Amino acid sequence: MRILYHILYPNGLGDDTFTYKGYRHAFEDMGHQVFELTERDDLGETLEAVKPDIFISEGNFAMADLERSAVLFKRFRVGGGKVVMRGAMTHELAKKIKEEPIIDKYFSEIDPTEEFPEFPAALYVRMHWLAVSKKYHFPSAPSPKYECDVMYLGVNLPKKRAAFKRLLLPLKKKYRVNIYGGDWKWFDRYVLHPLARA
Repeated sequence: MRILYHILYPNGLGDDTFTYKGYRHAFEDMGHQVFELTERDDLGETLEAVKPDIFISEGNFAMADLERSAVLFKRFRVGGGKVVMRGAMTHELAKKIKEEPIIDKYFSEIDPTEEFPEFPAALYVRMHWLAVSKKYHFPSAPSPKYECDVMYLGVNLPKKRAAFKRLLLPLKKKYRVNIYGGDWKWFDRYVLHPLARA
């Protein structure tokens, strides 16, 4: 099977990069071919060149030119291709998906209709995922420094703070929770961020 995976920055530091690499190596281990669509690539040209069976995206494919993306995906799906989304969603994209069949499924741990009531509920599949690549992660002796019940690795993004407050932070009352990533500490938020904008 040929898989076209939309990843804006294949070597970025976001969770999407690690998720992508975990899936990529798992797909390749099963004998599938994986191709990238990055922020430098044209969607139409890449679909034509790769001729994938499945297109996987975080949703950002449509942000620049939603109308053109919709036309390309309708054509791709008519030809037998499948479009799978996870992650990023906007009201504009949710409305477009409701108007036209441009995706086959949307996978997420959070129901998109909670924030985007216009999103077609039938396309949503609840999914929790852990993407670990054996090329980067392998058995090693435990380190007492990182001993915990729950570990979260990721940036404290403003758009996720309500979910952190509702789902992650309450776990601290009952479990040993370790949180790693940018913007969780005072120094990140009030020193590093202002310097980055200067």
